[in-house]
Amino acid sequence: MSFKKITQKEWEKMINEHKNDGLKFKNLSLTKLDLSKQDLSYSTFINCRFIECNMEGTDLRYSDIHESHFDYSDLTEVNLEGAFACTVDFYHTTLIGANLKYADLESTDFTGADLRHADLSLSKLNQAHLNYANFQKAKLAGAEMRTVSSRQVCYRDANLEGADLQHSDLMFSDLTNASLKHAIMYATLLYSCNMEGTDIDYSSLPVSCSTLGVHIDDRIVKQMLFHLIYNIIYSKNVSKEIRELLYSEEIVKLAEGFHRAGECGSLRYGKEDDE
Repeated sequence: MSFKKITQKEWEKMINEHKNDGLKFKNLSLTKLDLSKQDLSYSTFINCRFIECNMEGTDLRYSDIHESHFDYSDLTEVNLEGAFACTVDFYHTTLIGANLKYADLESTDFTGADLRHADLSLSKLNQAHLNYANFQKAKLAGAEMRTVSSRQVCYRDANLEGADLQHSDLMFSDLTNASLKHAIMYATLLYSCNMEGTDIDYSSLPVSCSTLGVHIDDRIVKQMLFHLIYNIIYSKNVSKEIRELLYSEEIVKLAEGFHRAGECGSLRYGKEDDE
């Protein structure tokens, strides 16, 4: 496939000629051009190459950029809200503080990209490639992230509340202080993830091999232990041996340190009588 190479002067001429009738281009090649702070909203750039370009603060709202490439470009604080960006290549692209809310990013490649402080709320990232990317303090609330490849990704302090992470691979990722409240994590691979300070309240953390070998902290231990002990007390199917082993004063006190224990009821049902 051949690409038409565009110089800075040619680009400026194209912008002026089509500013009133909309920008619609295909198979363009732009390398190291300055496109910063330009209004390209509602434009169409299909299968175009923006390599090492400066697009800081550029407005690409509701644009169609599917199958395009932005390798090593600077898209700091770019506005891609509502953009159609399926199968786009953001390989090692800088997207710090970018607005990607509601964007369709399915099957897009963010390998090694810098998305610190970016807003991807309610975006579609199904089957995207996020390996080695940095989502520190990013907003991913309500994002569709099914079957995502996301190994060794930094999600420190990120908001993933209500995100759909079913069948995704997050192995070796850093989820320190991230919020996974209400997140859907059926068959999500979490092996060797750092979950220190991670909020998993109301999430569907699977009880399967996919969640073995995770670096949980005391907060999560108490949370999981509380739920285990509560069911041991309630269930008529638990053996006397297990009940006596786990329903000890020491373990109950530890479980009562669960941060939502007051909302869930007492673990002392029948314990006073036993004593």
